[in-house]
Amino acid sequence: QWEAMVRVAMELVEFGVIVFLVVSHGTLYEIVAAPVVGAVVGAFITGIVLKWHYRFHLGAERQLLRPLSRQAMLVGPATLIGVCYLKLDALVIAAFRPARELGLYGSGFQPIEYLLLASAIVVDLLFPLLNRSFEEDPERFRLLYRRGTESLIALCLPVGVVLSFYAPHVVHAAFGGQYEAAAAPLRILSWALVFMVINTWHGFVLLAGGLPRYPLAYQSVGLGLNVIIDLILIGRIGYLAVAWGTLSTSAFIAIVSFVVA
Repeated sequence: QWEAMVRVAMELVEFGVIVFLVVSHGTLYEIVAAPVVGAVVGAFITGIVLKWHYRFHLGAERQLLRPLSRQAMLVGPATLIGVCYLKLDALVIAAFRPARELGLYGSGFQPIEYLLLASAIVVDLLFPLLNRSFEEDPERFRLLYRRGTESLIALCLPVGVVLSFYAPHVVHAAFGGQYEAAAAPLRILSWALVFMVINTWHGFVLLAGGLPRYPLAYQSVGLGLNVIIDLILIGRIGYLAVAWGTLSTSAFIAIVSFVVA
């Protein structure tokens, strides 16, 4: 509940700053920087909770610095590649297609991004349990992996099916009639959502299992594959090319991550 409180506080601060900047005609750079303010407030509240409720004090355990640094050298680039893989599509459209197509694709991708973030509800709960059970109880680790995978598929697959059929209604309700064409990429991305959630889950599973180098390897290959697909199709089918690229790449990464897991 403490984490939920911190996240709500961060979002409220960020929302308030953005509204203030919009009303006062703030610059685009100021509006984009608003999440930094929310993050600072979240870090401050977290520090208070740790000190007051858990009696924790900031410090460093020297014997842990080296192994954690080795892990971070693998996890950090893998996370960066994952972010690039999600954001690359917009850059490709901005470079090769009209600005309106970028707006249409962004409108179709926005619900998918929120749903992908929502999957963290399950992943965040299971990750510390995976960490603990890997060394202490390998059988429980396998059981948690199976149940986590089944739960995420059971949650995401119906959402993908519903979105693929009702994409025009979702787009119209969220953005109005001017963005009806955004339903096409949303239909494609709704299927990619299932694979993206599984890929995120497998990244945490392999991290808990002490194998962070594998996500770094197959995500690097997936990023390169995504670029190739986008560049080949962008001149033929327009902004839908990047949606197909995302679907193809996420399916490839999901297959590889299943095999590795």
